[in-house]
Amino acid sequence: MNDLVIHKHFLQSKLWREVKENLGNKTFDFQNGWFQTTKLPVLNKFVGYAPRIDIDNTNFDTLVQVAKETNCIFVKVDPNNYHSDFRAISHKYNIKKSKPVHLQKDILVDLTLGEEELWNRIKSKVKNKINKPRNDGCQTSFGATEENFKEFLSLYSETSESKHFSGRGSNYLTTVWNTLGEFEKDDNETYRMIVTTKLNNRTLVSSFIFLYEGVLYYTYTGSSFAAEDRKIGASYLHVWNIFKWGSENGLKIFDFWGVEDDMTSGFSYFKTTFEGELIEYANTFDIVINPLMYNVFNLVNKFR
Repeated sequence: MNDLVIHKHFLQSKLWREVKENLGNKTFDFQNGWFQTTKLPVLNKFVGYAPRIDIDNTNFDTLVQVAKETNCIFVKVDPNNYHSDFRAISHKYNIKKSKPVHLQKDILVDLTLGEEELWNRIKSKVKNKINKPRNDGCQTSFGATEENFKEFLSLYSETSESKHFSGRGSNYLTTVWNTLGEFEKDDNETYRMIVTTKLNNRTLVSSFIFLYEGVLYYTYTGSSFAAEDRKIGASYLHVWNIFKWGSENGLKIFDFWGVEDDMTSGFSYFKTTFEGELIEYANTFDIVINPLMYNVFNLVNKFR
């Protein structure tokens, strides 16, 4: 049984729904949730996706009915329920196991423990990696100006190119930034923040984080790949300072936004070193509405 639970995930929020609509997806309500659709080429058919819905509180009759009305051939579901707590879906639905859109495993950190307890849980080797850039003079700042965002965007793009991974494009990230900003004006809440760690005015790490219902989501991060900057190792201090800031500002959970199955190296290993709680979401599945078209869709994707 996992101790930390995110009852309503940011990906099922009205904020993220608006983001998806501004990115060109259509969205549709079903009881206690919503899903987005993506149009298939040529055909007047759609693929649905329901991110992080609560299976225990989902009326699948309603979901299936709406999916039929919107010409979906299937709806992919990433559950918000943990693997250990997952209940079987009724056999009256045509359910197929599927590949997740978002990583199935994640690491959560309990920010209510406070700075002292969070520090005590971290191993000495990692504490040294936090202390080194701090002793070198690195400073972390939190802001939400357009200048902050542009600085993040530049470093994130640099990281994508240096590590040869297909991160989110600038148009996507700008749409997310602007959409959350509009909600901040309406709701008088803070939903987004840019966190930047610098040394002598040189940006080493920058993150675009989400804040929603007591949870801090560590979503997008860029870091300098210059040889002299990598030697500093500012990423450990960067995350630790976000822990501290989140705890001081009343946030309850830090969400690392997913880890790979192989956590022995790379960014996933880095996330494990902060001694959070490893969770595993229930398996992703497709609710098949049109079996023939579903088989054709999968066959085409297999050879793409």
